[in-house]
Amino acid sequence: MKPEQAATIKKVGVVSLLPSDLRYEKIGITVFNNERTTRPVGDAFNRAARQGAERALKAAGRTVIQIEVDVPFLARRIRSSSLHFDSHAEPIQEELAALVKVHQLDSIVLITESFDYENGANGIRMHLRAGMGDIEFAVGRPDITTLALNSKITKLAGKGVANRIQVSRSNGQSWKYGLEENLDSGTVLMVKDQMAVAIEWTVADHLEDMGFLTIALPK
Repeated sequence: MKPEQAATIKKVGVVSLLPSDLRYEKIGITVFNNERTTRPVGDAFNRAARQGAERALKAAGRTVIQIEVDVPFLARRIRSSSLHFDSHAEPIQEELAALVKVHQLDSIVLITESFDYENGANGIRMHLRAGMGDIEFAVGRPDITTLALNSKITKLAGKGVANRIQVSRSNGQSWKYGLEENLDSGTVLMVKDQMAVAIEWTVADHLEDMGFLTIALPK
């Protein structure tokens, strides 16, 4: 953001539209070895995203309003739209504008899954790459986009880069070839927690990169 833009932002609403399920996918040597499934995570990813945003914004002296919305409905609206001229917030522009008015916000931070197939971004998922009868590597992919919008729902800044994370199974177990063999309750819980931590820190890093932390508010 430009310094003069950041300096006007004092009260920020946070809207997180992350999924309530975590996708697990195993990519095999051929398509016949591919496997996919999901496991519920409840509101864990949205809580993590909101915590990361609040921590970063409060560190810069801003007032943070956590906004509850119909997450599945708004997330579907964004995913179903193929035209995004200014930002992917456009399909829900009216809903966001209403939130700005109700809460008297200077800005909204919108957190969504990131889908950019040309650059390998395919939302939040646990990814296993299979070799010849084994698993070569297993990584978490918290692909999310953090978007800063002004009170007119115009894009100020956006970040869509997330680092892969090495994800472990419970009790130090190795990853097995069959996808379902890995999904004992302890591992499912551990993976959910590891991904939530990665999401929290990714959102905080995104906001810092946008200039929220480095630009002081006027007195």
